[in-house]
Amino acid sequence: MSLKRAVVFANGEYDQASASLASVTDDDFIVCVDGGVQHCLHSKLRPDLLLGDLDSLDEHSATAIEQLGTEKIQYPAEKDASDLELALEVLCKRAVAQVVVLGASGGRTDHHLFNWQLLASRAWPFQLRVIDSSVDSYLIEPTRPFDQTLAKGTTFSVIALAGPAAGVRVSGAQYPLIGARLNPGSTVGLSNIVTDSRLQVSVEEGIVMLMRVLA
Repeated sequence: MSLKRAVVFANGEYDQASASLASVTDDDFIVCVDGGVQHCLHSKLRPDLLLGDLDSLDEHSATAIEQLGTEKIQYPAEKDASDLELALEVLCKRAVAQVVVLGASGGRTDHHLFNWQLLASRAWPFQLRVIDSSVDSYLIEPTRPFDQTLAKGTTFSVIALAGPAAGVRVSGAQYPLIGARLNPGSTVGLSNIVTDSRLQVSVEEGIVMLMRVLA
């Protein structure tokens, strides 16, 4: 049976509000990236898979994982990919329709930037959503436009993270875009405002991240 949704607990900064916004339940396929298992257990959720080099796994979490019988995939410390990248690669092979990532932000600045660029580095074979304490974000590529009802007055940004994006369209906002080109570092899509009940964002070439600012 195909999984409907997976939730990934990364080992960055995390607050309970993020999990609440994602409406995480034990019905989701819950993946913990190394020390991210602490966030999962603190939220009283049952992890289905723990992976990484496990250098951030504390004794309490290790014991809990053994008692729960959680599937575990351990990688060597010397590897060519981050633990979060390995988690997404594993989910590529598990017929997941949507992946929600929590705990991708915070910590060392280089890790923070690598995580966000990783998320937008390719068109993943699932819908990708990323939530931290300040934004609720969706990865948008040509085959996965965004079309949702949002409250009027909501602040959002549309950003090209990993390369140029062409044919960017934004409707239902104070500053609409029609066939725009966004380059990494461009502020054209920064701090827009939802003016209609329905916000639509699409791209013809490349990948952009829609970041809805949380109040």
